[in-house]
Amino acid sequence: ITQITKPVTKEVVEKTLDSISGFLEQKQRKLLVVEDNKEERGAIVQLIGNGDVKITAVGTGKEALKALRKEPYDCMVLDLGLPDIAGADIIAEIKKDEGLATMPIIVYTARELTKKETALLQKEVKGIIIKGAKSPERLLDETALFLHRVEANMTEERRRVISQARQSD
Repeated sequence: ITQITKPVTKEVVEKTLDSISGFLEQKQRKLLVVEDNKEERGAIVQLIGNGDVKITAVGTGKEALKALRKEPYDCMVLDLGLPDIAGADIIAEIKKDEGLATMPIIVYTARELTKKETALLQKEVKGIIIKGAKSPERLLDETALFLHRVEANMTEERRRVISQARQSD
């Protein structure tokens, strides 16, 4: 959920533990989906959505930054190919904000990334998923991990999808 770097004071440890406790007591997790394609955005919401996750879905970088300034989110799914702001610029903006810097970001994009782009993104985000045949299953699995969702509380269909994502050929 979080990390602190040593050396630390007792106050920092107490504040961190309070933050973790507050997160674990939340009944509903909040996910921000940033995808410019309306159909794709709807499919992501349909795939991940459930009573334990409140999803806000937006289509532009400006809408994403506005939503992030309005309320905190537990995780974000971000398409790099947005019409107004480059995905990398959104990530840089988030990382500059102390309140948002630790939020897990999952890049979900159709664009093939260069080795250099992948290396840069891996330093800043929690996951990179290239859209393809098994990508919806991987996205559900990744968001379940970072939202700390209990699989037993998910529908049978979603548990099956996650199980398929974890099987290797």
